[in-house]
Amino acid sequence: MGRIQKDSKIVGLAIRQARKTKGWNQQQLAEAMGYADRSTIAKIETGASDVNQSTVKKLAEVLGVSVIEILGLSADNDEDELLHVYKELPPDSQKHLIAYAKFLRKEDSQ
Repeated sequence: MGRIQKDSKIVGLAIRQARKTKGWNQQQLAEAMGYADRSTIAKIETGASDVNQSTVKKLAEVLGVSVIEILGLSADNDEDELLHVYKELPPDSQKHLIAYAKFLRKEDSQ
């Protein structure tokens, strides 16, 4: 898989922000990622270490954010926001959201 090199400091800052929003320290994120200690997370967050695509995907999953947010791209898109909200919901609420979206789609097509 390719490495994310361009804008590694932006990626690092986005990861740091997502970690802090979750209320975790670097050690907690390192453990959730399966790292022995926080040093790898520290290097990623400062931009001293590039990350590969699979690591970005796993970081996003562990932190409960989208890959778009981890890459430091704008999440102004309504679809991205809806996906982010959906991922934060418990499974029962996700089912309700899907059912409601289908209901709205059906109403719009009539």
